[in-house]
Amino acid sequence: MNPEGQLTITLKRGAHQGCWADIRSSRPLSLPRIFHGKSVDHLLATLPMLYRVCGAAQGVAAVSACEQALKIEPDAEVSRRRAKLVWLETAKEHLWRILTDWGPLIDYRPEPELVGQIRQLQERGRRILFGIEDPFRIHAAADRLPLLSEPLPQRPSARGRGIGMMAEGEGRATLPGSCAAYPQAEEWRALIRDIELLLGRLLFGETPRSWLARDNPIQFRQWLEQGRELASGALRWVEERGWERLGDAPVALLEEGASLALEPLLHGEGAARFIAAPVWQETPRETGVLARNDTHPMVSMAIRTWGNGLMTRMIARLTELARLPGLLEEEGGPPSTRAARGSLPGTGIASVQAARGLLVHRAVIDGERVEGYAILAPTEWNFHPQGVVAGALATLNGEDEAVLRQQASLLIGAIDPCVGYALVIRG
Repeated sequence: MNPEGQLTITLKRGAHQGCWADIRSSRPLSLPRIFHGKSVDHLLATLPMLYRVCGAAQGVAAVSACEQALKIEPDAEVSRRRAKLVWLETAKEHLWRILTDWGPLIDYRPEPELVGQIRQLQERGRRILFGIEDPFRIHAAADRLPLLSEPLPQRPSARGRGIGMMAEGEGRATLPGSCAAYPQAEEWRALIRDIELLLGRLLFGETPRSWLARDNPIQFRQWLEQGRELASGALRWVEERGWERLGDAPVALLEEGASLALEPLLHGEGAARFIAAPVWQETPRETGVLARNDTHPMVSMAIRTWGNGLMTRMIARLTELARLPGLLEEEGGPPSTRAARGSLPGTGIASVQAARGLLVHRAVIDGERVEGYAILAPTEWNFHPQGVVAGALATLNGEDEAVLRQQASLLIGAIDPCVGYALVIRG
């Protein structure tokens, strides 16, 4: 038995080769209840390991929700570094998805060196950003974490106290220890340069910035026809089969501003039903890479040409990867995390833009004990029984079972569940 659960996606072929998708989940959505009665420290130490996929996003959502419930305002630079850690995880997740799904289309075998770089990407960034400290623990300390662009002061260590030693009421959370324990900004810039080189070598054949500038059909076509890297080869493979608009169907995107407004729906009598099959304004929504990048000129061009079909979804993933070096370089950048106090005392809510979409945590804390915890993951939005995946799969022609299976697998991978799935074809 898989402790993470799985999705079972059944495609039923009709008499006229049309399809109907039935999506069912065995994901243990009540799992956060195991933290009820446990300490906040136990929650923050355990949860990122319990949720193996997107553990950094889970950890950041958890600590942010708990900080709000405890009325602790994190240091701004701590928040920025946590956000960068999530972006690094997003880069790793996107790259693995591309290697797994696109590579076999053109019989691409990556060099071991590139695979090693991808494997080390997130851990290398974490060491630069946080040294030996845990980014998912709440601390109170006088030290302010310096900006990555600041020279690091040399002064003695001043260890922070755990949350059990905080004064009541408002506080400020930061990382303990000497600022001098954190590596210099040159290491961070070197990591960004290495990411740019990796993306150019593996995907674009040029710098990510240069690729993003090809946001008109003529320049994009030139790259598509002349490129020799994995990305152009996979997109040409899709084009040669006429599958560019595969899965193109009406979809409603989940607005970023809706994230914190979901808090009242995550507790009370109807919370379990909402978490299992969420809707916003009575409509299933899509969250994830397309929703985050739909207004970018490159993705807007793709939408005008291929709707929200397979080609557009592949380009959206490439676009986010190409944007990531810039997001990692900026001191500000678009927030990947939003957090606020809940509607009841001792509650906090946080949303994080994880690789696969909007991840929401709600914490209820009494003293130092967790009294309630809820998680709403992007898979429940995207794989809603009447959601984006069901709509996309319903556009497929079921005449040839082998082709249907490949098409369905590509669409499911493009939208990307955070657990495994079984694809069953009937009829």
